[in-house]
Amino acid sequence: MIVLEFIFYNIISIGLFCLTTNMVRYKDTHMPVVCYAAGIVILEIAVVLIYCLTTKSDRKKLNRRALVAVAVLINCGMAVNYKSLDASEKISFGDMYISDLIPMIIGGVTTYIVVRYTNIYKNRLLNIAGMILLPLLPFIARLTGREIYGSYLYIGPFMVFAVVIFIYVFIAGYFMSQSEKSFFQGNVNRLSWEMLVFLGYNMLLFMGCVVINEFGLLFILAITASLLFFIRSKDTAAKFVYTGICVAAAGIAAACVPHIRTRIKIWLDPAANAKGIEEQAESVLYLFRHIKQIGWWGQSASLSYAIYPTRTTDHVLIYILNDYSILLALAVVLICIALVRYMFILPKQAVAYDRYLSFACGLVVCLIVGINVASELGSFMTSGIGLPFVSEGSSTNMMLIMLVAIHAALLNKYDNCKSSIIYE
Repeated sequence: MIVLEFIFYNIISIGLFCLTTNMVRYKDTHMPVVCYAAGIVILEIAVVLIYCLTTKSDRKKLNRRALVAVAVLINCGMAVNYKSLDASEKISFGDMYISDLIPMIIGGVTTYIVVRYTNIYKNRLLNIAGMILLPLLPFIARLTGREIYGSYLYIGPFMVFAVVIFIYVFIAGYFMSQSEKSFFQGNVNRLSWEMLVFLGYNMLLFMGCVVINEFGLLFILAITASLLFFIRSKDTAAKFVYTGICVAAAGIAAACVPHIRTRIKIWLDPAANAKGIEEQAESVLYLFRHIKQIGWWGQSASLSYAIYPTRTTDHVLIYILNDYSILLALAVVLICIALVRYMFILPKQAVAYDRYLSFACGLVVCLIVGINVASELGSFMTSGIGLPFVSEGSSTNMMLIMLVAIHAALLNKYDNCKSSIIYE
């Protein structure tokens, strides 16, 4: 089985490399093909090491399959990156996926070691420090970052989206693992003060997202916080009130915030609202306009950046569908679904902090995959969220590989536990 898995991975990796480099050849420079090939070699070394280190137990085999699935997605990302380079401009090493791949591997391995072999991530002072820092990050980005289409997305070289989410999963684990000691009216079935503080803290984060116009981040945080609250709280009335507040806030945002209002209009009726905003409308309409012409094997010719500026970020799945095949696009979606399922498996014996930390990581990956695929199919409005490891975005892909590393480390940390639980 291990040999078959390894052979299958190499067929995909090498086959995609040969197909992509035959579709597009850069005559003026060898850097793209050399960097692409180097990325394949680095991934091959990583996969070999994964196979050597994950053969002893079922849980390690589970980690192996998940990490190899991530390697397949990264291969797709490298193929898209190579194919979409602008030959009219000078291509540098920083334009290549490999420039992100090396830091991703280093970050993933470091995170795995810290979570697997230490408990420093559960340190109370560190969690409190992160709790204080987190609400300040959006405001720091607003004051120090550059404006991009009305949003402030960066703190230095890092995306606010990635930094905030990575810190947030630890803060969520800390909040959710705290004992509930005091309740309204002294009734244990009512809302606890600890949960009220958690909700108030999230409201601060939501305000920060609004300040920097980062609504993709707002979606992820709001849904993650809500699900954690519904799971932990026993107060049904509080859940109804919270739901009402969220619905009212969403309605106000849809009516009053131009950035959101435009996206909702396109989502609900893309054809009627395409005039003057073709860039945004095209992403929703493309799949349905051209699915017959694409066929099973794609069209090989790259989508134009001028027509489709989000082809390698928010709508990379449509790019794969157009340039490669519907089969590869479907395979990518299925691999992402399998990765999401893996992220919700954890031993029952894990302590509360680790359970909620793992669950928060799983929720984030699930939401990113779900929102991206839904927006590409026209089932949900575009929210600026890419497909894990396939879309361009060094900070986001770094964050995602670190979330997967956290989960893999926690699975191995409780390797001696016999039973596992799948959160559904």
